[in-house]
This record gives sequence, C-alpha cells and structure tokens, in this order.
Amino acid sequence: MATQLKNSQAPLGLVAELQIKPQFEYSLPAEPAELEMHLARLLAKETTKVSDGITLAIQEQVTNSIKNWFEGTPKNLDKSLVKKIANSVASPGLSGEDRTEDALKEISGWENTAPRITPKKAAIALRSESADYRKAKSFLAHQAKCVNALLKFFRDTEEGLSKNEKEILSKKIKNNEEFNEWAETLGNAWIRIGTIDSKNKKMYQSFWRRFTFLAHQGREDSYSFELTRILEDYLNESHYEVFIQSLSNVTLINRNVSIIKPALQNTWKVEGDFIAIYANIGADDEKLLLMQKDLVFLFSQDQLLRKLNLEVSITNNAGPTLIVRFATPKELTSTRRAIDGINSKIKQTFENN
Repeated sequence: MATQLKNSQAPLGLVAELQIKPQFEYSLPAEPAELEMHLARLLAKETTKVSDGITLAIQEQVTNSIKNWFEGTPKNLDKSLVKKIANSVASPGLSGEDRTEDALKEISGWENTAPRITPKKAAIALRSESADYRKAKSFLAHQAKCVNALLKFFRDTEEGLSKNEKEILSKKIKNNEEFNEWAETLGNAWIRIGTIDSKNKKMYQSFWRRFTFLAHQGREDSYSFELTRILEDYLNESHYEVFIQSLSNVTLINRNVSIIKPALQNTWKVEGDFIAIYANIGADDEKLLLMQKDLVFLFSQDQLLRKLNLEVSITNNAGPTLIVRFATPKELTSTRRAIDGINSKIKQTFENN
C-alpha cells in the first residue's frame, strides 16, 4: 500500500504548480479576514487528522508490545490507559520518558512478565520503537507552526506593508488567480518584514506555498493527502503501512462522530458586556483543573487573546464545566477570531490531558 501511494503523486514543484490555472471555480471565502480564519481551521483539521492517524498507530504498537510481555492483556489495560501510554510515548524529551514510565506503572503484574521486564525498561523499548513516529509528529507540528506564523502575520501586521500589498491583502477575492496573488503577496511580505530569523524565512514560505496551493484544489483533504505522502520519508516501511490503515480508521471515526455524544460540548452566551463560552467537559475534577492551568498558559502566548483579559473559571452546577469570559471586542472580525481561538485551545487542552 505504501508503494502505491508513493507512486500516485510526485513531489510538488511548488513555484511551477502555483502558475498552473486550476480547472474549478474559486470556492474559498472572499473576505480576507474570513479567508484567514477558514485557512486556520483547515490547517488544524487536516494536520490533526494525520496526527491522529499516527497516534492510533502508536496505540496499536503499544497494545501489541504489552500483550507480548504479559502473554495476554493485563486486566487493567483498558482503552483509556492505552491512549495515555501512547500519548506519553509520542511526547519528546525527558518529560516524555518520565510520563511513559509513570503511565506504564499503572499496569499491575510486571513481576510476572517473562522474561522479566520493568516499567522503565518497557518505556525505553516502546520509545525506541516509536522514534520515527515521534519524528513524524514533530514534522506535523513544525509545518503547522510555519503556516500559522504567516496567518498570524496577516492578522497582526500592517506596519511596513506597501500600499500595493495592503490593497491586495484587503480586497475581496473573486477567483483562483486573485487567491494566488493574495497568498504570494502575503508570503513575499513575510519574507521582507516578518520577525523570524532571516535564514528560516524561506522555509516558512515554502510550507505556506505548499499549503495555500493545496487549500483550493477542490478537495478538502488535498492537504492531508500531501502530508500523508510526505510522511513516507519519516516512517519505516512497516510503520508507514500501519499508519495508513490507522488513517483510514480515523476517517471512519470522523464520519461516525455525529452519532456519538461528544465528551466536549461548547455553548456561547452573551452576558451584558461580556461573551462567555461554557465548555461542558466529560472528565473528572483533576482533568478539569489541568485544563484550566493549560488554558491560562496558552492564552498568555496568543497576542490577540492576551489583549482580552480572559477569565477562566470552573463550575460543577450542571456537570464539570470550564467557563471562559471576555469583554466583547468592538469589531466583528476580532470577536470571531477570539471565539475560534478560544474554542481551538479548549479542544487542544481537552485532547492533551
């Protein structure tokens, strides 16, 4: 399967392909502010889908290895614990190593494994086997960071733009040619006045060109398909095949998610001069407190959200609920960006804890 996918699409010659006129109508938002939000959501969705495929592949590897060590399935190795172990295995660095060992210690009966293996040795083995998966995860995070940097540049930067750049970046987009002009103008402006070290700017722009080229190809999954193709260079052959199968399972899960009651449900309310987002969390108090701490940190790292003086609180009146309140911004686009940013970070902290 890996070979078939590899041969089905040659590596992109991005600059050349940007000059090819697509054979379909422009279907992305016409207003630049709405376009930026759409692209941010598309990037998050497509990257998450591929990342979830890697996570499922790691879960399969974790399950198989533990079953081999215990000559069967340990009594307390349920789906929740497998997911926890897999997430820790996917985490880089020393903290990831410690988290993996701690998660494995939740399994009882290590003294009965034959040959004898300890949680520490098991953690080392699992992490060694999954090194290429972590490398692939790092690539996915890196490309998303690069593309998001240009989207953030569009949101926050006016100073330094030429008159022509301002006109192109602010006017309504009517067709694919104007979208390409918008994307290329933004990329070139980023090269000229972006804040990242100059030696890395071309790399950021290359990710931006790849993403924007594929974002309006008529299929919403064009970008995740390209990311999948690229990951063949990061994963060994057997892991890549497991990943491809896991990616199919992710797609199936996403198709059926509407019939499953979500564990995270958000409600928006207007409370006087404030907007409140109520996130009903299907989780225990410990997870809720961890999410609250992580949210405060993530909000402090976001330039727009930092300006809103966000308040993050917890209530159990109608079940475990996180509440995020902020004063209503004067502009509609700022309100939309704030809500999208808050919801994205709530989802991120929910999935990471």
